[in-house]
Amino acid sequence: MKQKPMIAFFGIDGSGKTTLIEETRKKFENSGEKVKIVYMGLGSEHNIPLSKEIMKLSSRIRYGKKGLKKWDIQKFRKYNYRQRGFLWVLGQYLEFWARYKKAKKQSKEHVILFDRFFYDGLILGSKGTFNFFKHFTPRISKSFLIKAPAKIIFSRKNEAGIKDIENYYNRAERLISFFSINVISNTKSIKKVVDEIWGNINDKK
Repeated sequence: MKQKPMIAFFGIDGSGKTTLIEETRKKFENSGEKVKIVYMGLGSEHNIPLSKEIMKLSSRIRYGKKGLKKWDIQKFRKYNYRQRGFLWVLGQYLEFWARYKKAKKQSKEHVILFDRFFYDGLILGSKGTFNFFKHFTPRISKSFLIKAPAKIIFSRKNEAGIKDIENYYNRAERLISFFSINVISNTKSIKKVVDEIWGNINDKK
């Protein structure tokens, strides 16, 4: 059986990617396809306990056993968007691969829409980490980097400082040299942005 498309959406929280993924899902379902949305973010869910332990170890090496206090909002923002070391990204990639392999099996019957992707590990990795792990990052049907002005994202989520948001997108754009990524500006109406994404998905070039 031919594999269905696997499509990744990534961008900082508040960029609007969740809404765009949902609207893209509707487009596929209206065309008769079955769809799975696969979350690739690293919250409390871990399919591989080892990946969680590796990431904990990485944080302890840098911040000590107690880590950061969640009430220290400014420091916690910096923690979430800091540059990650090799060990952290290794743990992240182990988890990503577990989810990716499961999604690839599901793609025999379902279109797969990834909410975040391996690119998140590359964006936050150091230069050496980036250069290593880029060789272990899968190529998929289509990838979309969802962008919005830093001030708008800050007003929506207030989870990252404006400079952190700008740095995230500066790092994200270096991925374009290595992967086929379409940059989508989420500053127009939802319909126009979704139509742009849908047109790109259906472009066979």
